[in-house]
Amino acid sequence: MKTNTVPRDTLRQIQSKAKEQFGLSAVSSRPAELYRKLVWIAKQQHIEEVDEWLHMLAQQPWTENLREQVIPAFTVGETYFRRDPNASEWLAKTFFRQLIAKRQQSKRIDCWSAGCCTGEEAYGLLFLINELQPADFSVNIVATDLNREFLRQARAGRYRQGSFRSPAPDFQERYFAAEDNDWVVLEKWRNRIQFEPLNLIEYKPPLGHAPFDLILCRNVLMYFSQDDACKIIHMYMRNLRDDGVLLLGAVDASLAATAGYHGFWAGDNYAVWGKTDASNPRLSLTEPLSEISNQVLSSAEPTPKIRPLSKTTEAALASPKRPSVAKPTQAPVPTANLQQQLENPALSRAEKASICIELAQKSQRENRLDEALSWLTEAVSIQPLNVRGQLLLGQHYLFTQQATLAADTLHKAIYLDDRNIAAHFYYGQACQQCGRAATAIKALQQCLKLVQDLDTAKVIEDTGELSAGHIQKLAEQLIHSGVTYAD
Repeated sequence: MKTNTVPRDTLRQIQSKAKEQFGLSAVSSRPAELYRKLVWIAKQQHIEEVDEWLHMLAQQPWTENLREQVIPAFTVGETYFRRDPNASEWLAKTFFRQLIAKRQQSKRIDCWSAGCCTGEEAYGLLFLINELQPADFSVNIVATDLNREFLRQARAGRYRQGSFRSPAPDFQERYFAAEDNDWVVLEKWRNRIQFEPLNLIEYKPPLGHAPFDLILCRNVLMYFSQDDACKIIHMYMRNLRDDGVLLLGAVDASLAATAGYHGFWAGDNYAVWGKTDASNPRLSLTEPLSEISNQVLSSAEPTPKIRPLSKTTEAALASPKRPSVAKPTQAPVPTANLQQQLENPALSRAEKASICIELAQKSQRENRLDEALSWLTEAVSIQPLNVRGQLLLGQHYLFTQQATLAADTLHKAIYLDDRNIAAHFYYGQACQQCGRAATAIKALQQCLKLVQDLDTAKVIEDTGELSAGHIQKLAEQLIHSGVTYAD
């Protein structure tokens, strides 16, 4: 197989065509990463002249076969069972119980899992409804995805242990059969879900299934442009019953407000009722997310009266201005060597993201902030669920006075790891700068809960080597002052 240097102009043309075909941007914005993905696809297709094939992709119209070939370069297959436990609890204890009571005449529930990936979300939804035991109800679930290989895996219902990261008593034994090193969904459940291919950029629901009581679209819209994501949300709302709910992931919540829909937090997801009308859409994602009907507002304490900081706290807040990095225990790897490692096609997403983070930290230490931003953006593009990547990117936005971007990004980090002390600490400060006082207080209060049982001398990771005791004092002062760490 012949490969040369990365053909950047050709790749830009391919990215542009993929945007037209699927609405999706490449998982990575760096040409080298997209090139590696396409070379891997060419290898799987036994294509010898890779550069000629890429030129053909860039220049010629895409057939259905070509579209199917390149889709893996533009989709992410990262998911697992019971991924959003708090949202699942809200669905079980609030939404579905009320819906079942209202559907006693039709005895029918219709759900759509959009961007279902390999099926864990759709099966998890089916199992959740089964636990409620709605007598004589017809439960109709359609699950769609652009990637037909994901759908093939979903129909097979075969999963490795990595799909079970949030264990629950007897969950696997109740719904799966162990086969070799895999867990296979029991046959009586596999035929209960309709897995169908669907391209969301066509702005149409799966044919013959609408309207829906519940539409799940979690951590999908962030891969679309803002305009396309808003159009998709409008399509969802047109195909939702008045008492139905659209459930978005936390990382997509700001898009709902951009489209003009004001929802509420349902556990760790953002929910919008079907009867909600779009009004006053925001002009950009950098405008603050509406707090209307937000559980954070209802549970947060009123903003205290501002009082001056002590001299000690002022000194603590003044340093450092950018997050510092722990001293390495061994000689640092030269940047050029790290970049060479990044080209290794055998590396996993997590390994590549870690290298990007290390390169970002090197750039930060050398005060090359634009380069640091580029590497951090690359890290979260390669692995969107990388908590540390989202955290450090949010810190970068905060310390470069981009508070709203910081708040949105740090919110993602909290969604991915709600026990991350640094994420809550910096999220609180970002929200204070955005004028979201109640949310800021809630985040800082959660930070205090997380550090209260720690040794006060314990250094908290990714806080510029601040100790638990120091974090506690700073959070308390911030709650009572309204002054931000970045100030």
